[in-house]
Amino acid sequence: MNDHASGRILIDLFTSLDGVAQGPGGTDEDTSGGFRFSGWQAGYPSSGVGPEIEKGMRGLDALLLGRRTYDIFASYWPHHTEGESGDIGTLFNRVPKYVATRDADLALDWDGSTRVGADLAAETATMRAAHREVHVIGSIDFVHTLLAEGLFDEQTCGCIRCCSVPARRCSTTTRCRACCACWRRRSRMRRA
Repeated sequence: MNDHASGRILIDLFTSLDGVAQGPGGTDEDTSGGFRFSGWQAGYPSSGVGPEIEKGMRGLDALLLGRRTYDIFASYWPHHTEGESGDIGTLFNRVPKYVATRDADLALDWDGSTRVGADLAAETATMRAAHREVHVIGSIDFVHTLLAEGLFDEQTCGCIRCCSVPARRCSTTTRCRACCACWRRRSRMRRA
């Protein structure tokens, strides 16, 4: 656990009950690896999800994203600052965005984006010193790295009650015990 007076690294995921976290939003969000079921979360609307997302975003003052999620967000959020999701788009466009990538040539065109990954432990320590809440949203492959290295403070899984198929999961185990609760009873896993 992050014991000193500094910011926290928070992992936020939408998952199915058995831990699938790949492509929950739009139908073409993440089809990598032949995944044909992107948009699975959108098919299960809940009046409780929106307020829970907004509550979780209140303290967000930076984003830490894997490269694939960065690509998805950078193509969507700069153009969605009005309407139902306008508050989230405005927030994401305003805050600093840290992008974990091994590709030194990747163009980071979204305003406020910075490349990280050369020394992730030192870089997350610097983020903690500069921000109260750095949120990692989606970014499944990158989340595996954060979990393995112990470079996070809290993981929140918003679980959607639906069946899933072969896909990238939030845990390397078959079933993510931290994610076996419905959205209204969000599970929190803290690093020991």
